[in-house]
Amino acid sequence: MKNNYRKRKLDSNDGDEPATKKLKSLNWTSLKVVIDACAALSPTHVRTLTGLHLDGILQMTLEGLEQRNLVSWLVSCIDPDTMIINISDEKKLAITPRTVHNVLGIPIGEEKISYPDYTAAKQAYQSLCEELNVDVKSNITYERLVNEIKQRPDDAEAVRFFIMILINKLLIPTTSLHIIGMNAYLAIDLSGISKVDWSRLVLELLRNNIHAWQQSAKV
Repeated sequence: MKNNYRKRKLDSNDGDEPATKKLKSLNWTSLKVVIDACAALSPTHVRTLTGLHLDGILQMTLEGLEQRNLVSWLVSCIDPDTMIINISDEKKLAITPRTVHNVLGIPIGEEKISYPDYTAAKQAYQSLCEELNVDVKSNITYERLVNEIKQRPDDAEAVRFFIMILINKLLIPTTSLHIIGMNAYLAIDLSGISKVDWSRLVLELLRNNIHAWQQSAKV
């Protein structure tokens, strides 16, 4: 019953912090969704993302990720406490914030992320619903945001929708399949995006999820 309650809570549009505590259930990530969103970006959007130091993410591909057995093997070789990949006694590779930056092309800022409280996340979601002209009780899908990006090719502010997708599906995934208040809140202020140490944040989330995956694999 406890796990079901946690899932229902995160599936709501209330902006709770993502389920990244150790031993929690794994979250929904989708690089394919992010790549699909990249395809909707116009030159104006790309220039805006470049200014935010997020243009590296646009170079990502799905190559290699379809080999699920390889990914599972790689995760099993990582020590989540040290974040070192133990390929063999002679071959070890440390995963650091710089590694995450080089692979994902996301900023290494100087500030920690500031998660919204319930009220702030709820207000951000309500504002997003008003902007998109959808009912506040409805679910906002990534397809809806991609469509909005396509309809605003000359609007630099439309990259907020891409960032919401990026946060929801890759950087800070939750168990929700839809955009939540936390996603909307974190994408409100574009000027603050590049100031966040996204690389270290993703590293810590990765550490927790690897720990949870390895624990679940033992059951």
